[in-house]
Formats: sequence, C-alpha cells, structure tokens
Amino acid sequence: MIQIRPVTDLRYKFSEIEAAVKNGPVYLTKNGHGSLVVMDLGQYAKLTNNIDALL
Repeated sequence: MIQIRPVTDLRYKFSEIEAAVKNGPVYLTKNGHGSLVVMDLGQYAKLTNNIDALL
C-alpha cells in the first residue's frame, strides 16, 4: 500500500517514517502536492545498482 504523509512528519514523527519505509517508499507532500520520496537505503542501493552497471 502506498504511504502518503505530510512533510512535517519528518520532523515530528521521524520514527514512524523510519518504520514505514521498511515496507516501501513513503511519499511526502507539502501543501497538498508531492514533494519528496523517502526510501530504505537497501531499496535505494538495489534501484541504483543496475543504473551504474548500465552506464
């Protein structure tokens, strides 16, 4: 399930965001619009590993 949360949760509910990224990326919004995506470091490494090999 996609997690969408306000960007202020990074400051006030960091531990919840940290736990949520274990299940997949968390999309953060600012003023109701997409702003950032936060993901687990392991997931990011897998995603970018193939890009480096292709370049």
